[in-house]
Amino acid sequence: MKSLGRQVFNAVGDGFCLLNAVADILYFDFGVITSTTTLMDRIVQHMADNSDVYAEFYTGSRQEFLFDMITYFQTGNYCTDVVDLSLCILTL
Repeated sequence: MKSLGRQVFNAVGDGFCLLNAVADILYFDFGVITSTTTLMDRIVQHMADNSDVYAEFYTGSRQEFLFDMITYFQTGNYCTDVVDLSLCILTL
């Protein structure tokens, strides 16, 4: 990693380690200061705006889909199917 000019940081293990890592990358690589709460809000808004795109990957209704995503962001319980979709969104 050092030869690439990179450092390794431990992400906070609070159920949102990926979001914490994304926030760190945005800061260290791009100088963008953001919070996991802001990332959560943006993901939920993106999912609401584009729910038709993600509907084929989720067996419940649009309302259940959004409810499950918001519940994940409130509880940090990452052992749900909807979390996999949030990972997909972060890679777009």
